[in-house]
Amino acid sequence: MKRSIAAVATGDTNSARRSPTAAKVGAGLQHKVEQGWHPGRVPLGYRQHTGKVVVDRRTAALVTQAFELTAAGEPLRYTLKTLRGQGLDLPGGKQLRPYFLYAMLTNPFYAGLIRFEGNQYPGAHEPLVSRDVFEGVQRRLRQPARRRIRLITELWV
Repeated sequence: MKRSIAAVATGDTNSARRSPTAAKVGAGLQHKVEQGWHPGRVPLGYRQHTGKVVVDRRTAALVTQAFELTAAGEPLRYTLKTLRGQGLDLPGGKQLRPYFLYAMLTNPFYAGLIRFEGNQYPGAHEPLVSRDVFEGVQRRLRQPARRRIRLITELWV
């Protein structure tokens, strides 16, 4: 009785039923991730095929190009412009945005890893970039942006 009164007072009337279920679902997801399965929607460059994550050849080459351009030191604006020019759009025909490009470049899934609850696990999918390229991109993204310095020369007569 005390438990149900406390649950009603806090607005959580299903807490007694939900907790064991949530724990089971969480344990099931954890087990799947440890086996290399990806929970949730697959990233750009991949697709679902008969329950497995496979490389989408149409978009994978452009995703790989984004990593290579960034690792080579190209600015993100240039990478974004290049990908848009080659027709890379998001699902649903949405235009590729800078925040999505940054999220894509920081997603370890492309290097064959699965990020789940703050940890990384080896995935059962084919990586689009090597771990060396991925780590190079991460180092590049962590560097502070270079400031443009304008040299102003004044002629004093």
